[in-house]
Amino acid sequence: MTTVGERWDSVVVGAGPAGAVAARELARHGASVLLVDKAAFPRHKVCGCCVNGSALQTLSQIGLAKLTENLGAVRTDRLGLFARNQTLSLPIPNGVCVSRRLFDWALTREAVAAGVTFRPGMSASLIGTDDAWRFVRLTHGSSVETVATRLVIAANGLDGRLLSNEPALTPIVVRHARIGAAVICDDVPDAYEPGQIYMACDTGGYVGLVRLEDNRLNIATAMDSNFIKRTGGPGRAAAKILDHVGLAPISQLIQRPWQGTPPLTRRLPFLGSHRLLVVGDAAGYVEPFTGEGMAWALASAEAVLPYSLNAITHWRTSIATQWTHRHRQAIGQRQRWCRCLRQLLRHPPLITAAMSVMRVAPIITRPIICAIMEQPLRGRKLLSTRQ
Repeated sequence: MTTVGERWDSVVVGAGPAGAVAARELARHGASVLLVDKAAFPRHKVCGCCVNGSALQTLSQIGLAKLTENLGAVRTDRLGLFARNQTLSLPIPNGVCVSRRLFDWALTREAVAAGVTFRPGMSASLIGTDDAWRFVRLTHGSSVETVATRLVIAANGLDGRLLSNEPALTPIVVRHARIGAAVICDDVPDAYEPGQIYMACDTGGYVGLVRLEDNRLNIATAMDSNFIKRTGGPGRAAAKILDHVGLAPISQLIQRPWQGTPPLTRRLPFLGSHRLLVVGDAAGYVEPFTGEGMAWALASAEAVLPYSLNAITHWRTSIATQWTHRHRQAIGQRQRWCRCLRQLLRHPPLITAAMSVMRVAPIITRPIICAIMEQPLRGRKLLSTRQ
């Protein structure tokens, strides 16, 4: 018989933006919440430094409108697109960039201030369930304990293993999905100006570059795995793309260690099981463009609140079904725009043609940019989970 220690209304696994916000919102509504993450905090993380207008609107809705400003985030107002023989500069609304080390740490502090118990450096695994509880094993070095919870929120990202023993929650990876890789460089040419996002698009993938609050350059890519292998690693692959589109070379691309991701574009067939709901990147992902991934993560964490509260007070299987439908209805609609861009970015001639059209008729770009970056997900206002 398993010896159970503490009991919680909710255990949130993963202290990235989705997990920290989901935990904070539950605690603000009176739930006892344990937030765990396998990494020690504050931790180094490269990808996802762009926080677009939609993400900022979600932060404002939950009372964190000043958070990025207080971190010294750099406001971004231009997107520069670079392809072979083509360049295009587009205005973008209400975006900022900030290092994930600062941003994630600030969100976890806000969660703790709301009453969340945060335990970094602790891995979690699902070990069993009964009608009233879900049991979670927590491991920290040689220390192991089991806790019980009314609800597990899985916010453990693309490469988390929390759901590995949940057959219905096995991710479906899109064929030929690109992989992500990212690095931060501190010795870069002045040609990369603060306030502009640089997007270099070529056959093997695309490279995004933006200055952080400390003036370092954050570089994130989505590239074909075969292209990375042929060129000798992500640094050489990124350097080749920058050279092909005519952007300034960065010597540290090859010298610095890169962080990689599993294949990016994936989906889950279902976003819940018994006393468990999935949010953030773990709920499905599409190759991002300029901060959409962060917006999806924050929006899903904010929108899951009513479903989570109902799950804690009176679990019903229909809650998982409702959350799956709501997530796909709202976030899936915005992800479709990125799926279209994903296909476009795989064909450089189409990129060049599209940039030519946008240069002649820039008015057509505004609806697309707004659809991807600005429309917020108002989950708790649009749909009640009580039936």
